[in-house]
Amino acid sequence: MLSVVAFAQADVNADCKYIKKGLNKEGFKDYDDGILCVEGYDPNVVRLAIDGRFVDEKAAEYALSYGKDYIDEVFIKFAFNPLSKKVHENIGKITNLKYLRIIESNYNEIPNQFKNLKNLEVIEINYGSINKIPDFVCELKNLKELKIIKNELTEIPKNLSNLKNLEILWLNSNKISGEIPESLNNLTNLKEFYVSGNNGIKGKILTNKNLERCSYDEYAKLCKPKEVKCAKEYKFKSCN
Repeated sequence: MLSVVAFAQADVNADCKYIKKGLNKEGFKDYDDGILCVEGYDPNVVRLAIDGRFVDEKAAEYALSYGKDYIDEVFIKFAFNPLSKKVHENIGKITNLKYLRIIESNYNEIPNQFKNLKNLEVIEINYGSINKIPDFVCELKNLKELKIIKNELTEIPKNLSNLKNLEILWLNSNKISGEIPESLNNLTNLKEFYVSGNNGIKGKILTNKNLERCSYDEYAKLCKPKEVKCAKEYKFKSCN
């Protein structure tokens, strides 16, 4: 099963009619069974849902293509099925995209086609096989949330400290065995940092001044450079 959900800021009825007309033109007549275009949580947001149980992968390609000038958020549910290169290319062409959410992917890396998404504010990729955060993600200056959960990451890149607007970093339930980069303490806007579920993680906990919530494994080989409110419950030894 493949599911794609896209959100776009524009006139709901006009955009839905445009996308429907485009899909009909490409031969997808059973629009209501496999694709639903409705108003989102915000009345100015178009929600386009494509459910792969009823519509094949080509419909996802065309929906992304016809909506590329309007789409603000893309949510993809792969259900562990491979996607065509064309789907990735079409996502990569949505240069105004702000939110990218992917679950149940068969990715072992984040597709290089996404490197052009310079306006991304949120990346969420859950339940996959990603083992590395690519360099281009560390260059997304507008990124506020990065959540890569239940994948196969083995380390936390030091270059994540380049993401000066980052507020939320969730990397829980991976295979991280290295140290937490101290450079992440330079993320002055960071409010949430979750790395529990990584049995081999070690080093020093973060001490960012605006950090409100943090999650570590209780028995991880970590130490406290100083007392931090969010880590008060953890009995880690002092780093001194």
